[in-house]
Parts: sequence; structure tokens; C-alpha cells
Amino acid sequence: DQQFEHGAFRVGRAAAEYTLALKLGARVFRPGLLPTIGLLLVLPMLIGLGVWQLDRAEEKRELFAQFESQAGAKIALNRMYEIDPKALRYNAVTATGRYDAAHQFLLDSMMHAGRAGYHVLTPLELPGGGRAVLVDRGWVPAGATRDALPDLPVDDNLRDVTGRIDLLPRPGLRLGDARAMESRGWPQVALFPTVEELEARLGYRLEPFLILLAPEEPDGFVREWRPRVPGFALHIGYAVQWFALALAVLVIYGVVNLEKADGAKRD
Repeated sequence: DQQFEHGAFRVGRAAAEYTLALKLGARVFRPGLLPTIGLLLVLPMLIGLGVWQLDRAEEKRELFAQFESQAGAKIALNRMYEIDPKALRYNAVTATGRYDAAHQFLLDSMMHAGRAGYHVLTPLELPGGGRAVLVDRGWVPAGATRDALPDLPVDDNLRDVTGRIDLLPRPGLRLGDARAMESRGWPQVALFPTVEELEARLGYRLEPFLILLAPEEPDGFVREWRPRVPGFALHIGYAVQWFALALAVLVIYGVVNLEKADGAKRD
């Protein structure tokens, strides 16, 4: 064995053991091997989760800032063949086409002011045929029963539509066998459908995004658009919880490894 002692520190090293002792008044901090290994495994994980939540908060903050700042120059959908919806999310957009009033969707489980209802998705058929973009015309309240669907009148005249680019809402957890749509007539009720599922019902291609109809546009319903994501304050709260848990683990580690100065030496 080799030992080195200086002041309150004493390090003893043998072939298979390592001990560190720090005298604190009437007590000695002498951490054991297993608790130390546990701390080194758990503490970085907890801190990493806290940092990850802070990163998520910054992403959400940037998304809200993007929503507020993307009301300037409008993208003309008819002049562009492809649009990256993630890069241009919430960007102002214009499109010219005709509403397919005979084939509309009702996004189920959409809340507004504490009431359950639907978001109305109406395909806007673009000139040239075989291509359309979904227009979210806003929120409508649910009926007294599941069979009492709202009336969604709209003409099929050629029109210019303005709004913002957005993505279909997604569930926090999607079950693989869950049915996205009810197999009834039109309008069809859909619960978190994918673009591919909607295309299969329509029989023509859809753009991989939708347009949030501007509040000043006609033929719409309740439109109080906000980013469809939790606020960044929620992630900051989660980060605080992870950091607090890391601090608690560190305090517990310190407490359980304190011994009386004249106590028995840890194995």
C-alpha cells in the first residue's frame, strides 16, 4: 500500500480500492466506491436532460418569434413547385385555386376557449389538375352528438387565398393501429391524420403542408392562430425540475457519506 496525507486529505490506494476522506469539523466525508460510481452515472444524465430542455425552450422561443415575424412578403404557391414546410413554417403564402367543397375534413379533438370542436380542412385545387393544398378554414364547435356534423358551405369559384404555412397537427404519441379517420360520408372526421391518409381518401396529390386561412379572408370560421406547440416556459419548468433533481442527488450523496470523525472506517 502507498499512502499520501496532506492536511485534511488522505488518499489510500491498494490494488483494488480507492478512498478519499475530507474532515469537516466533527465529521468526515468518506465516499464509498459504489455511491460514487452511481453519482457519476446519474448526475451527468440529469444535468444533460436539463440542458436538453433548455435547448427545447430556445427552439420554441425561436418558433414563436418566427410566427410573429413571418407576416411580411408572401410566397406565391402557384409559382413554386416545391416548398420546404419546416423551413418556411408560418411564412405568409398566397395560392390561387378552387375549393373542393364536396370533399372536406374535420380535424377532431380541437379545443377553443375550453370547448371541443373541429378544424375545417378544405382542399384548394390548384390550376393544372391533380394537385391541391389543404386550407384550414378555422375552428367550429362540435355538435350535441357525433352524428351532428357542422354545415361547411363554400363555393367553388376561382379565388386567391392568403394565410400562413403550417403542418398538420401531430399527437404526442401515435398508436400504430389507431384509425385516423371514420369511414363515413363527407365531410370526414379525422383524428391526427397524415397527408398520405388524406391523399388516399381524396384520390389526388396534396402539398405536404396546409394553409392557415388569414383572419380577414372570407369563408372562414374562428381563426385565432398561434403556434401549435407548448410555450417555451413549459420546457424551462422541466429544466428546473431536472436541475433540482440533480442537486437533490448531490446533497443525498454528501449526506449519506458523512461520518463522525471517530466513526468506523468504511470498507
